[in-house]
Amino acid sequence: MDAKLFWQLLEDVCELGEFIAAIETKGAEINIVGRFQVAHDGFEMVLEKQDCKDHFHLTPEKIQAIHFGYCEVTTGGADPCIELINVDGQVCLRLFYYPYQDKELKPKYEQFMAQHKPYRDVLRGEW
Repeated sequence: MDAKLFWQLLEDVCELGEFIAAIETKGAEINIVGRFQVAHDGFEMVLEKQDCKDHFHLTPEKIQAIHFGYCEVTTGGADPCIELINVDGQVCLRLFYYPYQDKELKPKYEQFMAQHKPYRDVLRGEW
């Protein structure tokens, strides 16, 4: 994905609210909870937790889509999440929308998608 577009979309996703950012590997999972922002780490753009320096380095050229959907959580339920899908079709980062109210979820999603209609080729899924 084009870097400028990727970081703009991610910045707009951050405006949706608080998330649990999760990366899962075989046998381990990393979770960072809070509000996020697009920031700089030296010359690099990063996804950073607000009010601290914890951040994720992401490579826009290796991301093909941003997917809205529902993901299984360890409690056995499914929570709304936004997944970054890499060029191999794999999830490389999940942003669980948290905490959320069902009644506010659909309007936020619809407003986001209406504002980003030209980018439907990289924005997928539905809440």
